[in-house]
Amino acid sequence: MDAAAELAADIGAVAACDALDVARSSFYRHKQRNDGAACPCPSNRRSPLALSTEEKERVMDLLYSEPFVDMAPHQIHARLLDQGLYLCSVRTMYRLLAAEHGHVKERRRHVQRPAYAK
Repeated sequence: MDAAAELAADIGAVAACDALDVARSSFYRHKQRNDGAACPCPSNRRSPLALSTEEKERVMDLLYSEPFVDMAPHQIHARLLDQGLYLCSVRTMYRLLAAEHGHVKERRRHVQRPAYAK
């Protein structure tokens, strides 16, 4: 790739890649990595629609409040909508609970099949 880069400075990238039988996409990818160009998508970027820490705390306080402590997030969400209050989606409530407790599982009973032996 270095030879292609040196030759590209004199005759151009397309002609250099053709002369050295190098794919142009590989040439440009190698050139971009060596230039130290930043990734086009910045990492750890916060969504503008994400809940703020105050909003997250408000939702968590509500989930653990006395009237809602024994309810599922779907039921809490429905009750809040009946009261005319929308804080976040049901899925966001589950995400917040999972982030705090690690693993949130469904409470309904699932069939547990015995191990199959041939």
